[in-house]
Amino acid sequence: MIKTKQAFYIFIFSLSLLTGCVSLRKQLPQVALPGPEVIVQAPPVLRIHEIVIDPGHGGKDPGARGITGLQEKDVVLDIAKRLKQILQDKGLKVMMTRETDDFISLQQRTEIVSQSKADLFVSIHANSSPAKNVSGVEVFSLKDLGYVEKNETQRKANCELMFETLAMKQGSKDLKIILEDMLYSHKQAQSLIVARNAAHGISQEVRAQNRGYKTSHFYVLRNTLIPAVLVEVGFLSHPREEKLLRTASYRQRIAEGLATGILEYNDKD
Repeated sequence: MIKTKQAFYIFIFSLSLLTGCVSLRKQLPQVALPGPEVIVQAPPVLRIHEIVIDPGHGGKDPGARGITGLQEKDVVLDIAKRLKQILQDKGLKVMMTRETDDFISLQQRTEIVSQSKADLFVSIHANSSPAKNVSGVEVFSLKDLGYVEKNETQRKANCELMFETLAMKQGSKDLKIILEDMLYSHKQAQSLIVARNAAHGISQEVRAQNRGYKTSHFYVLRNTLIPAVLVEVGFLSHPREEKLLRTASYRQRIAEGLATGILEYNDKD
């Protein structure tokens, strides 16, 4: 049993690092503990080891369609497989939410992540717009959540799934609340870095317009607990980009650019 609040908070920081529930490449900020002034500086931890890649849509859900019929689900699955190979060649462990043309619900995708030991979640999509002249790459991270979103049923269920995999005392409400807050703060800070790196990496590699990194409440972003981004690799509604996205060489370059962004995050000081 933990006797004091100070010991409890120190235990939380140690637990979060040792169990791998968060994988901070960067040092956590200093945190003041209650009671007599004590400052705990969390040590640096290992770089990311495992990534979940999520090719959007699939099966009965084709996603966006290009003006000549190219389907988003096929484009992003191919890019995801290429990205997986690149990252595995660099020594990272990679899991995919789907590797075939199957329909996987949004709920299932977030549960796969929550039951894994992944440090990063990357969802890959292709965009579409009524305006045929809109083109380029954009990457989303999670927009700040309010009380209602933080307590969404699926998000709370995924917290329980994650906590079940940790070497921690189960059934402790206070412990879970603190870990949830820590995970959320880490996710928000690190996801922005990944989003920026990914948008830059892809746009530089394929020489496409960089539409920037943005925030959104997409389901797979708000219901995952680790750093997460949703990547829009181009616009199927844009004639030139659809033509490019049909080619294996362009898809390979997208995967290489995205990998560069991820690895840059992985190697940051």
